[in-house]
Amino acid sequence: MSIGLFYHLKDQQYSFSIGEVPRDVIQGYVDVGSSKFYLETKFDSAFNDSIKEVLNNSGINGPIIVDDYILWKKGSMECYPNEWNVIKENLILILKDEFGGYNFEISRNQGKTSLILDSDIAHYNEINGTKINYSEEFTKQGEIEFVFDDFILKVDDVKDVADLCGEDEVCWQNQFNNLGSDYDFIEMKDKLFKFELITQGLEGQIVVKGAVDLDPDYNFGQEELKC
Repeated sequence: MSIGLFYHLKDQQYSFSIGEVPRDVIQGYVDVGSSKFYLETKFDSAFNDSIKEVLNNSGINGPIIVDDYILWKKGSMECYPNEWNVIKENLILILKDEFGGYNFEISRNQGKTSLILDSDIAHYNEINGTKINYSEEFTKQGEIEFVFDDFILKVDDVKDVADLCGEDEVCWQNQFNNLGSDYDFIEMKDKLFKFELITQGLEGQIVVKGAVDLDPDYNFGQEELKC
């Protein structure tokens, strides 16, 4: 006969049968502890890096790059990163690529972007029909004095120019000149309009390189234009 025991020590929970698999319970504790240590040590830097990656990719996660410029529009398909919800989801995707399927919540308020990780970290095993479940609740919070407002505003400006000017290169040049020194129209070639924006990054100003391709023929194979 086996006796099932449960121990509740703060946020820790043990579930095992005496005489069967105590070693695996201990191993679960060790494995979860290793995961917690990794999350603790990497949390702040990964949050910081996710913001840099979104900016370096011109707001897109998994971008299509044409002549070193990241595509925001192809024909009638648009993917302008000018909404906070789109940027927030891209940040979460980057963090999940780093850490796995934990629960992340991202918000912005008063010039700061905040991240909360709130998940159960679990270890599961089964030996000879006996299930071993060990988990701990883990919560970690952080914030960075940065928001994407300047970036979003400038993407909106580019979208307005694209909607107004269409394939009119002179119109593009004039509109970018009117927008000021943070906007630089690079060139138009075969209906591909390339431009650069100066926006605020984590460590000062950065250059965002974007493009709008008005050619409706989609010639990127299996790649998808996505936000």
